[in-house]
Amino acid sequence: MSSRRRGRRTQQMETIARERIAHLLEQAERWALEGRQDDANRCAQLARLIGKRYRQKLTREQRLRVCRGCDGFLGPATTRVRLSRKGWRTTTCLQCGRVYRQLLRPK
Repeated sequence: MSSRRRGRRTQQMETIARERIAHLLEQAERWALEGRQDDANRCAQLARLIGKRYRQKLTREQRLRVCRGCDGFLGPATTRVRLSRKGWRTTTCLQCGRVYRQLLRPK
């Protein structure tokens, strides 16, 4: 008989995964401010992989920091943010060119 655990992940494993995701994105922010963009991108990529593996959704703030096109960290040096007069914020990833649009004010 194998002693491998089967089935759903335990609550403790999911909690650890959320903590690791938060820690990785904090580290990515620090490295991006230091100019170590490759390391920041790797942290963002690992954070998304942990989220997928443990089926943990990233919070809204965390999702806005990771590019869905290239899995890179969206820091101040790698994004262009434009605000329109109609109430939209357009964020462009300068690494892959993916564009994100977000409505700022309710209709």
